[in-house]
Amino acid sequence: MATTSTPDLLLLPLSLNFRKAQAYYNDVDGTSLSGNDPKLQEQVTQGLALCEAALRQVSAQSIFSQNELVDDLNTGDLRYLLLPLYRGELLLRVTDQSRREALLGEALACLRGFLDDLMRLEVLPREVARSLQAAESTGPADLATLRDLKVARFKANKINKARMEVLAGRLRRAGQTEEEEEDGEEIEREHMLLLIGCCTHTALDSIRAAEQEHDMLKQVAELRLPDGTVPRAPPEPREAGGGLRVLSVMPQAGGSAGQPAMPQVGAGGVAQAGGGNVVGTWEEKHGRVSYANAMQQIHTGEIPGLYTYTVEEWLRQEEAERALKEAQGMDEMGQRSAAKELAKEEREYDIGDGEEDMEDRRKLIAQDDFRETTTRGSGNRHNRS
Repeated sequence: MATTSTPDLLLLPLSLNFRKAQAYYNDVDGTSLSGNDPKLQEQVTQGLALCEAALRQVSAQSIFSQNELVDDLNTGDLRYLLLPLYRGELLLRVTDQSRREALLGEALACLRGFLDDLMRLEVLPREVARSLQAAESTGPADLATLRDLKVARFKANKINKARMEVLAGRLRRAGQTEEEEEDGEEIEREHMLLLIGCCTHTALDSIRAAEQEHDMLKQVAELRLPDGTVPRAPPEPREAGGGLRVLSVMPQAGGSAGQPAMPQVGAGGVAQAGGGNVVGTWEEKHGRVSYANAMQQIHTGEIPGLYTYTVEEWLRQEEAERALKEAQGMDEMGQRSAAKELAKEEREYDIGDGEEDMEDRRKLIAQDDFRETTTRGSGNRHNRS
């Protein structure tokens, strides 16, 4: 499939280019193909061309101005605020490693610009704004605060998605009645603002991941030699006498036949007089890690050349996952409680006129009839006839 050039796309309507770009983004975001798949990369290329053309059209037509707020924008123009997000996310999907650092920088500019536009329009969700302030703070990060912010964003995003499903159903029914036709634009506006709010969480997560990758590539570029290769890491210094020593068990002077004398190892692994010979460290002799160093790596979790979780990182991750599960459980519990309260109110009141539930009334009448007709039993403790 040939890629359409940007000048040709500029001849198409802006709304058409946006719908196509949104469709490509949704396909790429929900695909099951691998990142290097040629078909996926073709979709990414087509989506980027459409996004760039749509952004040029938005700028040429002056859809937005610097002195406007979100209430001043037309409902049909709100969707164009998503174009920088779509372009930034698609740039992150490009697998050209020779341009990876430049692509990351351009993607970060798009994603940050998306959030800056929403902040200027005063439509940025409060949870995302607090997360941005915490990320921009120069002091040490408080893990508890970061966890609370992440849980708050998770809950807000979940509520927004649930509300969007309800509004999507109302939009599908819009126009069937005169009242729904009048409310159609308000429903569409609220649905679009909720969609933009959900996209801010995606942008924030992508910014954090892209910043980490961008910093890593910068550090690797600074370490490269003139020939383009990366120098090997220097060997770790070994302390004198450290590590497991392999001692000779051959008969030594001073030992009886068949009973080798125990060698005495001094500082630096040098055998003292009357002892066995020191062959050297286990790593030097066999080229493998010694038992002592292996045990140290197992207990500390730090293995040279291999990234693993430290105990503190694992505990922090476990605590964050547990907090998310607790927040989700509390949310579900609140929903069940609200549903029970609503069902109870529906039983207690009949169309709001305050009548008691007929089922409860029947139970009370049955109990009164039983007490009146039964001489022994409920309500007759002294068995009086």
